Amino acid sequence: MTKGLAIMLYISTPEIGDHFHNDYLKNYNFPRTRYPHSQFYTDYHMTIGYIKQVDIENIESITNHIIQDLIHQIPLDQVFFKFDTLQLFGPSHRQFVAALPVNVDEFCKYNEMVYNSLKSFKNGLYDLDPLTVPGRFLPHINLYAHLGKEIPIVSSKIIIESLQKKLHGVTIPLSKIKIH
Repeated sequence: MTKGLAIMLYISTPEIGDHFHNDYLKNYNFPRTRYPHSQFYTDYHMTIGYIKQVDIENIESITNHIIQDLIHQIPLDQVFFKFDTLQLFGPSHRQFVAALPVNVDEFCKYNEMVYNSLKSFKNGLYDLDPLTVPGRFLPHINLYAHLGKEIPIVSSKIIIESLQKKLHGVTIPLSKIKIH
């Protein structure tokens, strides 16, 4: 039996997420969380790597290995997502709003760290998902709003442009590493 594992940087506290949501997203009808019972969408985060099909018996050891590597390399008290632009991701029938950072290179460096850590686990037994390998990885935070659901299609361009102006230059701390 296997399981996928996402390596993520989360906001520092739920209160910071509440503050961010109330100050910037609530007036645009964006939900605070998308999937309250999902293991992935409990709060604002950035996935910096995803591993498909990890054998159940290796989950604990690979999780510990990667977290130990990253804790010694990433200055968690200094990691901030600096908002730059918004972009729609996903298939046309299910597009969602994502924020892209100004500091793309910083998050790509963290993605490279995940990649290297994974390569050193059991002689490279596992690989990152093709969308999260260095060179293809696109740092972003899902803002949990979908086109046609929370964002009316007819006014989507106006809403996204307005929110993008409001968010530009805002920073939020991402100071927790979680793997699940």
